[in-house]
Amino acid sequence: MLPVLMYHSVPASRHGDQMAVPRPRVHKQWRALTSEGWILRGLTEALDLARSNPGGRTIGLTFDDGYADFLGVVELLSTHNARATLYLPTSQTGKARHLTRARERSLSWAEIASVPRFLVEIGSHAHIHRPLDVISRQEVDHEVRHSRWMLAKRVGADAASFCYPNGYASRSVRAAVSAAGYTNACVVGRRLADPAGDSYAVPRLQVTPGHDEMRIVRLVVSGETGLGPQFKRLAHPPLRTVRQGVYKVTGHILT
Repeated sequence: MLPVLMYHSVPASRHGDQMAVPRPRVHKQWRALTSEGWILRGLTEALDLARSNPGGRTIGLTFDDGYADFLGVVELLSTHNARATLYLPTSQTGKARHLTRARERSLSWAEIASVPRFLVEIGSHAHIHRPLDVISRQEVDHEVRHSRWMLAKRVGADAASFCYPNGYASRSVRAAVSAAGYTNACVVGRRLADPAGDSYAVPRLQVTPGHDEMRIVRLVVSGETGLGPQFKRLAHPPLRTVRQGVYKVTGHILT
């Protein structure tokens, strides 16, 4: 099995946000993992390694949303001989986000171009960052193709990896991602990934500030435990039906 870790914001100091893991905490997490013999790689590389060496200790490392505080992660990657995949919603690049102090703006195109490509794989997080499983096929095609085109045009990235906004993906959405030229895509999932499974529905494990050294090691070995992850998987299909109905009637996309 392949553990794939999901991060969002990585601020320099502590913030009261489950999706913002401070860099000192990340440093300790990665130190604990590498001391146990794990290597940290971007998703495309991690999938390749896990398939060629099923018994190896490879972890997929992913960062969603392209927040500007990702620039501080580059030094951590070098320190731990690690690589990662950064998923960018191309319409939000360079814009203020006004969410929290930890996530106040996105990376600019110039900042993205400055990120060393030998450390960071650039992937797509769609164009507008909206759930794709309730919108039309034409809209989905635009989201996945236009974002890939923009990444190639603005920073020369031939994106191989895609991240579904909010983790929502249906069979038709996965087919559109494949047809657009991506070789893999990830959901949230909250479980360990099977490298021999569907390359366009790779599950990930959410990392929070509460994962200390012991808990992060346990996470990559056992996945997310408890009833929460299982309940979300079971609830996903009926919830999609509800969300599709709301979108058709009101035009509002529930997340």
